[in-house]
Amino acid sequence: DEQFKCRFRTMVKDFKFSDKTKSWSLIGRNGEDLGEYDWLAVTSSSVVHKRWTDIYGGPPPLETAARALGDKGLSATLDEIGQLRGDPVFVVMQAFEKGSAALDKFPANLLHVRNDTAVAKIIVTTDGGYHTVIVHSTHEFAHSAAKTHGRGGTAEAMGARSDSKDEKSVIGTLLSSFEKVCSSIGVEAPKGRACYGPALHRWGAAFPANIPSPTSSKPFRIHAQARLIFAGDFLAIPGGRIETSYLSGAGAAEDLLAYYNS
Repeated sequence: DEQFKCRFRTMVKDFKFSDKTKSWSLIGRNGEDLGEYDWLAVTSSSVVHKRWTDIYGGPPPLETAARALGDKGLSATLDEIGQLRGDPVFVVMQAFEKGSAALDKFPANLLHVRNDTAVAKIIVTTDGGYHTVIVHSTHEFAHSAAKTHGRGGTAEAMGARSDSKDEKSVIGTLLSSFEKVCSSIGVEAPKGRACYGPALHRWGAAFPANIPSPTSSKPFRIHAQARLIFAGDFLAIPGGRIETSYLSGAGAAEDLLAYYNS
């Protein structure tokens, strides 16, 4: 639709609310104007959470702007989100050309791993002539390397520093555990050079660890006077689920329509 424009990998550094127009202006990394918007729909807790300060430095940009509005209901939502803890996960991603004997014989697309300190889950899929292997870490292992962000993710795009030596160590540990799992189930780990990877990515807030008892029965928050919507899997139980994200976003959209049709 020509009314909508996607702008991925665009860092928003600041937010400004206009009481006159009841709209939000977004400011980019270098002070550039990213446009004026009637509403903001926030689908990640990061821009209002202290985790922003830990990763990028400086206060969470939307929290600063939102609290300045003096809206008690909005402040309660910010307090609620600010209490969240996230359980992080590393993933190491690789792709191999189809025909890899080891991956052809892999017994399942999804393996949940027990009694390993580093690896919690392994996903192996085949599509378009390639095998893909995605090794997921345990939360505990990801917590142990909190300053390692990996490559190609949001943190890197927004300027977070990551130690390349630590990245190699994390990748090495996860792939070593992957090989041990393969051995334990009687298959060989893939040998030879991957045609993609190994690439490391970190989901810093993938799984909300302590979603509080909701102050609202709805899995989203709408603050009409502030023109702010918060929606996502961090606002309802079970957290960290695609279904929760969908229900949260769909519910917020329905309430927004009802607001304008009332």
